[in-house]
Amino acid sequence: METEPTSSYTPSPYPTKNLYAGKSPEDLKSELRKLEENLQWLESQKEKGIIADEIYTQLKTEYTQKIEEIKKHLSHEQHASKSTINFSKTQANG
Repeated sequence: METEPTSSYTPSPYPTKNLYAGKSPEDLKSELRKLEENLQWLESQKEKGIIADEIYTQLKTEYTQKIEEIKKHLSHEQHASKSTINFSKTQANG
């Protein structure tokens, strides 16, 4: 008689890794543009009364969160590249 192994491990419902790690700034900017376009489309559908308030709110929240995550990631990328450039200049001069 086989029994299934029991485990107390429950996966987290939250992402455990950065979904944007490893993507180039160009890819992130492209994804950001698409999300912003989707958000504009969503707004127009809401204004026309085509989309339900509940769906609108859910999608707007989702798009807005993703947009903020990408912007944050891009700002960290820019800061990191500036730090690397400044470090390289310091090493060259020092």
